[in-house]
Amino acid sequence: MANPILKILRSCGRGNRKSQMALYDIFCGRFFATAMRITGCREDAEEAVHDAFMKIFDRIDGGSMPDAESDMSAMAWMSRVVVNTSLDYLRRRVPVAEELTENLSDEVFDPAQEDDGELPGGLSVEAIHDACSRLKDGYRTILSLYLFEGYDHEEIASILDMRPATVRVQYSRARRALIKILDKNG
Repeated sequence: MANPILKILRSCGRGNRKSQMALYDIFCGRFFATAMRITGCREDAEEAVHDAFMKIFDRIDGGSMPDAESDMSAMAWMSRVVVNTSLDYLRRRVPVAEELTENLSDEVFDPAQEDDGELPGGLSVEAIHDACSRLKDGYRTILSLYLFEGYDHEEIASILDMRPATVRVQYSRARRALIKILDKNG
C-alpha cells in the first residue's frame, strides 16, 4: 500500500476518530522523544505533544494541511509542528534567544573548531541523554535540532529567530559542554 500515512491523515481529515488514534499511536513515541529533547521537561514534553496533535488534527480538519505528496513530506510537516510547539513551551519557561545570546561577544565561528572534540566511546544512550539533560536549555535545543532532528544551522536560525553565525557558535559551545559533561562522568 503506497503512502499509508497520507491515507490515515486524509481519513483524519474526514473526522475519523479511529484514524486519529492510529496516527497518535504511530507517532506519539517519536514526537515525545523530540519534545523531550527540546524542552528537557517531561511535563512540558507531554503537553507539547498533546498540543501538537491538536494542531495537526485542527489543520487537517480545517483543510490547511500542506499538500503532501508522500509519507515523508507529511511526516516532515508533522515533525515541524511538534518542534515548533515544543519550542513554544521552552520559550514560556526561558526566552531561549536571550539565553543563547547572553554573554555572546563578537566571537566568530571558526569551522575548523566545529569538530573540536570526539564524543567518548562506549557510552550508553542513557548516559548521553543524561548529559544532554544537564545542558542549558538553549544549548540542548540547538544540539537537539541539529543532531537529532536534522535541521541545518540556517534552518535553526530561522526557527529560533537568530543569525546563522550565532547558531554555529552556540552549537560549537554546546558540543564542547556536552563533551565536558561526558568526560567528567565517563
